[in-house]
Amino acid sequence: MSSKVRWYTGLVATAVGLAAITGCAANSNNEGKNVNTGATSTASASQNVNDSNFNDSGFPIVNDKITIKMVGLQGAGNPPLDQMPVYQEYEKMTNIHIDWTSIPAENAEEKKSLIFASNNLPDAFTVGLSDQEVLANGNNGTLIPLEGLIDKYAPNLKKLFEEHPEYRKQLVTPEGHIYTLPHINEFSSAETVLMWINQDWLDKLHLKAPQNKDELYAALKAFKEGDPNGNGKPDEIPFSLTKDDMDLFIANVFGLLKYKNIVIGDDGKIIPAAMDPRYKEALQYLNKLYTEKLIDPEMFSLTSSQQNAKGANGQLGAYFHWSIITAGAELEKQYVAFAPMEYNGKRATYLYSPLDRGHFAITKEAKHPEALIRWADYFFSAEGTKMAEFGPKGTGYIDNEDGTWEQASVPDGMTSVDFRLSMTPSAGGSMPYYYSSSLLDTSKLNDYDKKVVKSATDYNMPYAKPAFPNAYMTEDEQKKVAAIQTDIANYVTQMEVKFIMGAASFDQWDKFVDTLKKMQIDELVNVYQTVYDRYQNS
Repeated sequence: MSSKVRWYTGLVATAVGLAAITGCAANSNNEGKNVNTGATSTASASQNVNDSNFNDSGFPIVNDKITIKMVGLQGAGNPPLDQMPVYQEYEKMTNIHIDWTSIPAENAEEKKSLIFASNNLPDAFTVGLSDQEVLANGNNGTLIPLEGLIDKYAPNLKKLFEEHPEYRKQLVTPEGHIYTLPHINEFSSAETVLMWINQDWLDKLHLKAPQNKDELYAALKAFKEGDPNGNGKPDEIPFSLTKDDMDLFIANVFGLLKYKNIVIGDDGKIIPAAMDPRYKEALQYLNKLYTEKLIDPEMFSLTSSQQNAKGANGQLGAYFHWSIITAGAELEKQYVAFAPMEYNGKRATYLYSPLDRGHFAITKEAKHPEALIRWADYFFSAEGTKMAEFGPKGTGYIDNEDGTWEQASVPDGMTSVDFRLSMTPSAGGSMPYYYSSSLLDTSKLNDYDKKVVKSATDYNMPYAKPAFPNAYMTEDEQKKVAAIQTDIANYVTQMEVKFIMGAASFDQWDKFVDTLKKMQIDELVNVYQTVYDRYQNS
């Protein structure tokens, strides 16, 4: 099995995505209620089903075939969803035929908006709905609450929520409903981004992996001056960064977990990141590294493909990545992960939630919501997850005699990535399922994957924590944030570049902070404090 497939076709987007940190606080008093009318929702509560065609357990889900209209996301490299082997096989198991509308990923936002605005809704979505779409269409009744259906007809989800109440908490809206089912992946290497360092360079220069910012500086300086790649040219890039790695660097070296330009203090109080002394110190440190050419001078324009080219050329001393791939296949064995730096006796790095919302929803047009929730629930079982991950048993994945399981043999002329893309929309598209840590324990990993998973587990997970809860905002909170956030984010990005490149003096720091206050960053702080407190108290 190749978890590279997972990182490049699903998890990286999810984790960075992974990493879009949104979510929800629960309000158990409102569960099963329509918040606009106070009436019990028939679809959510799912009153006794007298349909003799429906089976509330086992397969098939229905005795006589039914047709369901569903809109799904077709990722780059995926065939149309009606041609997906995973769904063709699942139709045989369930007796449910899906009349698919496949939405290409490149114009998904526009297509979703048009469908929601139309009078031709499907029965269900598997498209990756945003929090804004969920709240707007849940509150207006377009999407039905799922908590009652889950309680009666979804044993796998019910068990999951009992064992992991935090996952349920992240799915419940401020009004107290669950409108969508998630994609959950408990790969430790999908929950954190690793720092990798060239062990061959360390050995050649008689250095150990750095443990704090001063040792890091000394190692990077040695990489710059010691010609560790041995080509006689001063072409080494001691630490390769892209602009997207900025917050990762600040977290891993200074222990500051910045989120949307705010920081949660140890006392639970939220402040602007610019008011935390570590933020200014981090930018001063980055300015020093930039001035001395110890980080990539192209960091603010560097693309991942350009960074990969430098890695394959043997120029990189250290870098961030979910896996080791930046170094290239020939050189990746030279690199080892290293832990976040110790700062004032502590270490910290980002922990991204393994849960991503919005991957399955049922609309008010559904005539068979009980069958639909059962259809989705299977993918939260171990066998359903294996099928969702790679495709049907035997052709997509195989169970081994030793109790392990793995991707089936890849056809000649295809990569494992291409094969998975052809089998299931969990690669590239959108699909609800639960890749548990226990299922990972029985999956057969190659040496590359074992190294990455072990590195994440050993070096990052002991110090990883979320920068902000994976919590829903209300629609009003979303509007307030949207009105302020963009201008602040653009201004902060511009000033970070200027401070690091030396175009702005740190004597201007107080002016920088004052400008943020004029841009209403305190209002942003107030919104996030409300969301944070609500989540903590739910």
